[in-house]
Amino acid sequence: MWAGAGKLPVIVVGGGMAGCAAAHYLAKMGARAIVFERDRIARDLSMHGGAELAYRWGPTSPWGRDEQGDDLHAALAARSLEGWRAIERETQIEILRENGLLVYGDAAEETKALLEKHHVPFESLDAEQMAKRWAVKPKTPAGLFEKTSGALWADRALAAFRKSAAAGGVVFREGESVVGYERLDRETIRVRTSKRETAFGSSLVLAAGAWTNDLLAHQHLRLDLEIGSMLWGHYAVDPAAAGRFPQWLRLSSGGSCWGFPAHEGRIRVAVDGGARAASMASFVKDADAKRAGLLDELLHDEWDGVKEKVALQCSPFAVTRDESFVLDVLPGEPPIAIFCGERGQGFRFAPVIGQSLAELATGRRPTVETGPLSVARPAAGLTRI
Repeated sequence: MWAGAGKLPVIVVGGGMAGCAAAHYLAKMGARAIVFERDRIARDLSMHGGAELAYRWGPTSPWGRDEQGDDLHAALAARSLEGWRAIERETQIEILRENGLLVYGDAAEETKALLEKHHVPFESLDAEQMAKRWAVKPKTPAGLFEKTSGALWADRALAAFRKSAAAGGVVFREGESVVGYERLDRETIRVRTSKRETAFGSSLVLAAGAWTNDLLAHQHLRLDLEIGSMLWGHYAVDPAAAGRFPQWLRLSSGGSCWGFPAHEGRIRVAVDGGARAASMASFVKDADAKRAGLLDELLHDEWDGVKEKVALQCSPFAVTRDESFVLDVLPGEPPIAIFCGERGQGFRFAPVIGQSLAELATGRRPTVETGPLSVARPAAGLTRI
């Protein structure tokens, strides 16, 4: 049993983006905290080499303009960009990199309209212009290039959050998951861990991603979440073409595909759209042959210099009915702040998410408007079971 000395700490469940960001801001507020992570923090970020480019589970994640097409997420993106710059200054760790973003596909016009709405500069390109600058062979006649978009180095971001949090006294316990929790009274939460230990906290930050409903069940609650699968592929590329792969996003009515510049002789790409599962118990970790085949076909059909496939991996994500995330506090005391329902795009919002979770867990009013992200909204489907 462990509670520490003095005021009980905030217990953070999940050592991913949201959990580490919350720990960073809890430390800045002077709050004590313990972070429990079921695996090793950033394990997925290093599965294929610490310097490899990737969207969500590799060292980089796009932080560019919001692609969900609404003012709320665009405002969160702008606020988060300010937060990232502040974190870079505080930790002296470079996190953001502007390298531009090529957008093409039959749904690219939607992005164009969004950029125009928010007065974001971009360059319109036809198929010939795109092919001249990059190794792409687009099937659509037009695309665009947004110069101010870029990448976020996710491994560096997590390192910055952890460095700051640890300096403020936050304890990280890796390889130890929270398997249950309960409110004992208005001031105390008790959690049980996979190592058969018990910890006591003043509040809880629930940032468990695809495992959210497994934990909510201990309070007889459930959100209407589906477990999706993001498929990541690594492909070798011809050395002569390696410098002609930009950061890119292919938009179509059938789904989206992301790609990143070549690094150490290969590129990494991602595509979603796989079958949804009701829970992690039924999540299929192996890549399905249909999506893997479509990814092969797309890359070899639309890009020059792509060679053999090196590796495939699937990452789970939980998504709400409206495909916007939940950022709120659950009913009752002590507070249980919750974040879930993001499909990988949430990493660029980490400063806003982390600060809001820290504020909610310590009884403060969040500095950003979280009403549209409420756990009580119909699309989140919170029910008692």
